[in-house]
Amino acid sequence: MVETKQNDNIEYIIKSNFKVQRKYLRKLIKNHDTDKIIEVFKDLDNFSHDFQKFTYDLIEKLDDMKLWKKFIDQISLENYDQKIMKKIQDVSKNYKKEKSEVKQLYHLYQKRKQDKYEMNHIIPFRKIALRLTQQYRKNIEFHIKNYKEEFVKFFQKHPEPILGFDIEEIRNHMICVMGVKINPDLSTQVTTKVTNDIYSIKRSAIELQNRFEEWIKNQNSKWVITHGFNSKEYKLATQSQSIYVNSLKFLSNVKKNHNNNDENPLSDVGLRHFEQYIGFNRISCGILKHKTRFDLFFDQFTVSLDRHLWNEPQRTCYLCDKIQDVLLYCLEDAFVSLLIVVWFVNRNLIPEKDKKYFEN
Repeated sequence: MVETKQNDNIEYIIKSNFKVQRKYLRKLIKNHDTDKIIEVFKDLDNFSHDFQKFTYDLIEKLDDMKLWKKFIDQISLENYDQKIMKKIQDVSKNYKKEKSEVKQLYHLYQKRKQDKYEMNHIIPFRKIALRLTQQYRKNIEFHIKNYKEEFVKFFQKHPEPILGFDIEEIRNHMICVMGVKINPDLSTQVTTKVTNDIYSIKRSAIELQNRFEEWIKNQNSKWVITHGFNSKEYKLATQSQSIYVNSLKFLSNVKKNHNNNDENPLSDVGLRHFEQYIGFNRISCGILKHKTRFDLFFDQFTVSLDRHLWNEPQRTCYLCDKIQDVLLYCLEDAFVSLLIVVWFVNRNLIPEKDKKYFEN
């Protein structure tokens, strides 16, 4: 008779090696299995020191609000590890602060929207965005400096410009398209295309798309990169003169075919999973990466644009303590999409169908 491993049995996991324990906890978090996560917490003292440290580090970095809400709804704060419980309590308090402040500022946006016909002195929003581009270029240059070795290695074999871009939308209407082009000498170009009227997003979305389409057609990059399956991104990318590459396929390839022997496996195929995989540190708040409710992050987007329009400082997120700038968030998404391709091309981990695009 063959004995079956009870992979979800806590006693079996405690007796397993660190690699199995780590994989088990990541799987529980991915599946939002709070009952089993709590079971792990209750028995944490029985696990190895390495796993305890890994658990604390993971909890410190965890920013999945859907999972935290389950914790808050289910957990009695007695009889559990106090360090973890304090983290849960702190996240709960900060989440409430975040919702409250954003709600107040969104009401201010609505008032300004009602009064917009009296605000003829306000210049079009895209002129404000142009002024921001210089600072955003410095942010991207900072990231390029941190990953200089990766870009140098990439351009040694592939000495042509590479471009990435990302779109942000509010209820299916485009509010911005941010692009970054990096040249073989590591010089960079950043483009900031934003809705011309944040109080009439639906009306100005088509004009915004047309402006970016005109810009990308005039770029000389060999590759244009996006992440995921946004139909608008695909349309714009394929209308360029460049080779279209989807960075999601690179992550899917690595997760499916190259994860088994990795001491730090890629946990999933989102941008934030790659960021965790390589230790990438954003300047801006991750907004969507917090996995809050749709209505909250739509309001966060809107409040960010409104504060730009009125020349008010971008607010700091209570959940991650970083500036909540939707334009910089979008631009960093574009940069990470580009970095994914550079990173895995350098390691020759290229999806089979994309290998022809990187042949010398």
